[in-house]
Amino acid sequence: MRLVAYALIALLLLHAALAVRFTEIMYDPPGNDNNREFIEVEGAWNLTGWTIADAASNDTLVPLQVNASSGYALIVEEGFDYANLSCSVYSAGSTIGNNLNNGGDSVFLYTPNGTLAAATDYTSVDGGSSDGRALVMRNGSWAEGGTPGGTPCRPETAIPENGTETGNETNTTDMSGAFTLSITLPGTIFSGIPYDGLFKVENTAYAAGDEYRNVTVGYAVTGDGTHLNGTFSVMVRSYRLAGTGTLMLNGTGNYTLCGRITAVDGNATSSPVVCRALAVLDPFAQPCDVSLALEVEDGKVLFDEGDHIRFRNRVERHDNGSLPPFIVRYWAEDLDGKVLRVSTTGNLNQKSFTPHVDGAVGVYLLKDAFDMLACNNSGKNVTGERLVVVKGAPDGDATSQGDQSSLEILDLHEPRDGYEAGDGMLADVRIVKGDTRKYSVKLWTEDAAGRKASAVTTFRARQQGTYEATLPLLLKQGLPTGDYRVVLEGLGERTGADVRVRGKTVEKNATPEALAIASFYTRAKLPAERIALYATVKGNANVTLDLVGLQDHGREDVALDGSYAYKAEVAMAHGPNPFILRVLDAGGKTLATKGLLLEMDDAIRQVDWFTKRNASVAAEASAAPDRTEPTGTGKGTSGNASGNASFAPVTGALSYSEQDNTRLLPALLGLVGLLLLGIVLQHRR
Repeated sequence: MRLVAYALIALLLLHAALAVRFTEIMYDPPGNDNNREFIEVEGAWNLTGWTIADAASNDTLVPLQVNASSGYALIVEEGFDYANLSCSVYSAGSTIGNNLNNGGDSVFLYTPNGTLAAATDYTSVDGGSSDGRALVMRNGSWAEGGTPGGTPCRPETAIPENGTETGNETNTTDMSGAFTLSITLPGTIFSGIPYDGLFKVENTAYAAGDEYRNVTVGYAVTGDGTHLNGTFSVMVRSYRLAGTGTLMLNGTGNYTLCGRITAVDGNATSSPVVCRALAVLDPFAQPCDVSLALEVEDGKVLFDEGDHIRFRNRVERHDNGSLPPFIVRYWAEDLDGKVLRVSTTGNLNQKSFTPHVDGAVGVYLLKDAFDMLACNNSGKNVTGERLVVVKGAPDGDATSQGDQSSLEILDLHEPRDGYEAGDGMLADVRIVKGDTRKYSVKLWTEDAAGRKASAVTTFRARQQGTYEATLPLLLKQGLPTGDYRVVLEGLGERTGADVRVRGKTVEKNATPEALAIASFYTRAKLPAERIALYATVKGNANVTLDLVGLQDHGREDVALDGSYAYKAEVAMAHGPNPFILRVLDAGGKTLATKGLLLEMDDAIRQVDWFTKRNASVAAEASAAPDRTEPTGTGKGTSGNASGNASFAPVTGALSYSEQDNTRLLPALLGLVGLLLLGIVLQHRR
């Protein structure tokens, strides 16, 4: 009971932190901006040691006056006149960030331990430009305030479109009756092992055709002097398991995990707290009898040049108990001991290896071993090995002489609860183009009968070389639940990977006229756990905007009437973060698609959706270069996303098609770039 009490206290403190939000921004005060800009924060009065940042720089806050009875805190510049203000006031130094930009900026607030407590962005279009008024938060959006000079430390009013001032009140609509939270983390876990997907968020009022809802959950873990807390936001239709919190405890003992839904679609909720007692054990003190083996599909030993050798790492437990967490390292080597490929996995899915033989025959050993096993294993069989023989192509065969092409699907970023019909998928692939005139590689999903279950993504490898790619794939609406196969085909090669898809029902309606996504971008520059994406969608129709990322999937129904400004908040991870925005009609048909690839390390930058790897391969090379291991681990919580999160998409032309209709995406932008370069060079002459 004491642990539960501590957890509830921690959760209440967490909820207080989650309630922190920006409520007023004076970015363009009357006259000179110096010493007159301010940011008002609601929900926290003690910001000592916190950090305020804009898109360019950050500052540690220093208290000027503290008032614990006020629900507001004010962040100001040096020299700001706060003599008549009754709230807590904190100085950011000579400027807030690098001065709040009058045209628009992003603002972030971090706790002393570096946790992001609040984030927002604004533009001059929101109001407050050159008229001496502040921006005030109204119903989750910025609007121009109704008082010249703003109203720091007290509720502000906003001027709505009809000109009548309305109080800036927080929407606290109680949506907890529709959404429930349950804990899926087992009651017995192991120290030093990372866990994700701690909860199940379920919409009990879900009906076919309902849109996605943004649900925010706060959670806390207490026990043995440990007090941890966290928060996550997920897009939910029926239910969500993936991306629902992460946890790793380094000590053993008894702990308690508690959580509750704190907001739905940005509106605060009153929902019950759910808790579970956790027994955290030392994995290496737990006896087990686990074996590891490597099995080649159908027990085959002899293969032909270009064949895909499919195999599985077989992990089995022979005593009582469930299979403990594990990491298996697997690789291929030749008889000289040269390692050709090394990978790791935490699942039992099928893998594949496609060797290229330099000569009449090649002999290879496929091997595996435990990198980590969360128990004290008494099993003797902890490595696996299989010998395979690959016959080279006959002399004079084009494949033997130069066409060393191969295809491989490396990862499908599959969420733990699987993909749903209509979802956008991301596939990490390796494409090796040899000395062949063929250049087209296609990716699609098909059912057991070979019928297309997705649009077709086409990549064109124009030059010889090795490409590592992250390609998007759009599943069709209305698919029945079942097992499907993702197929990668081209350059005279074909490979595939199995995937599970959950079906759903769609309603068929009239298809609106063709639409366009004019732009898709972000204004964020500094690393953050969540950022805002923006798009301009043009057309005249009732449509659904569908946004897919590694950690997010959100939808918004829109009645287009000319041009629509779209905005969505998404989660970011270290390394590449691909996003796909689609325009769907009422029946789920894709009308327009646009991709955005953001790289996050010490900053956030937009990069080309395609980046060539190993563009040139020496003519005398008999095999593709060894794969370079990813340098970023990623933070994706969906399936195996973290293992391959640093794969960058590749150079070439990408197009999507549904059935036999091919739509070229703006790969022609490269040609436009060349034309512009020619114009510039001509001008310099």
